[in-house]
Amino acid sequence: MLTAAPFAPARHLDPLLSVQGSRDRYHCPDLVSLDRHLARLRGRIARDAGRDPAAVATWQADLDRLLERRAWLTLPVAPDRAA
Repeated sequence: MLTAAPFAPARHLDPLLSVQGSRDRYHCPDLVSLDRHLARLRGRIARDAGRDPAAVATWQADLDRLLERRAWLTLPVAPDRAA
């Protein structure tokens, strides 16, 4: 009998709802989950800034990608004009 891996559904995340980082994929369908990822990465960067520069550079790149996603999610939307 085949059993599913405990995290198998994570492989099927909608690409429009996630951000592919340098190593990880961040599921962020809304601002709350996105801000949670941002806070976690900022904490990692602050904690390891002097110890592991290569990891910090990777996390900084992921942080930039997540900030781009946040900017996209918060773009103002112009109302449709009635013809």
